[in-house]
Amino acid sequence: MPVPTLRDRLRAREIVLGSFVFEFGTPALPRIAAAAGADFLVLDTEHSRFTWSDAAGFFAAARGAGLPALVRVNTVAYEPIARMLDLGAEGIMLPRVDGPEAVVEAIRAVKYAPLGERGTCFGIAHDDYRTGDPVAKAAAANARSVLVVQVETLRCLEAIEEIVAIEAVDVAWVGHFDLSFAMGLAGEFDHPRFQAAMDRVAAACAQAGKSAGRLVTSVAEARHWIERGYRCLSFGHDVSLYQGALARGLAAIRGEFADPK
Repeated sequence: MPVPTLRDRLRAREIVLGSFVFEFGTPALPRIAAAAGADFLVLDTEHSRFTWSDAAGFFAAARGAGLPALVRVNTVAYEPIARMLDLGAEGIMLPRVDGPEAVVEAIRAVKYAPLGERGTCFGIAHDDYRTGDPVAKAAAANARSVLVVQVETLRCLEAIEEIVAIEAVDVAWVGHFDLSFAMGLAGEFDHPRFQAAMDRVAAACAQAGKSAGRLVTSVAEARHWIERGYRCLSFGHDVSLYQGALARGLAAIRGEFADPK
């Protein structure tokens, strides 16, 4: 029986858990994350320094570890999206989406015809350098590639029902800081209007059979959002996880031996 892809699991609205990568984009990290039981990683290229070569090595390692690696790009333009997919990314996260038109534009690069206009090149990184029927490969890639739309602007929030109804969209991911700023509620995550926005995204996804996603930093926070309908969660990111674990360990040791005699 075929192993479900990440997209299959998202469409089944399973709970899937992963993490972001902002700094430690080495080929070892996907193997470490896979060993830890992660369902996916997101390589960030919106706020980070990663080069095309960095991304290619990261995706190759992730594919070797059997761990889906998505990439957050910084534009809906064709070239970076299609190129990241050709390098081996399993999906695309689109930041600062400003409405359905931006999503439709991005789909051109994410999907091959007849669903999009992604340029065809086979026997390279994205299909593991294998030979085979190009038509079958294109169909398989269309079925597998994940599209995550970030809800970070008012226009995106106001059109969320229309956006998640687009067939190629798999996840609506709330960028909670950006959305709170856009709503004039910077950092006020407990504000009733912000809470209503979070519920609106979850309800729209449930109605469309898609997954709502966001970042969490604790088990309690994850439980809270899962109970409110969120199914795709990032447990922090590489910097926060390393820094947090190191800070807790150092503080514990210093607390134990603060005044050695």
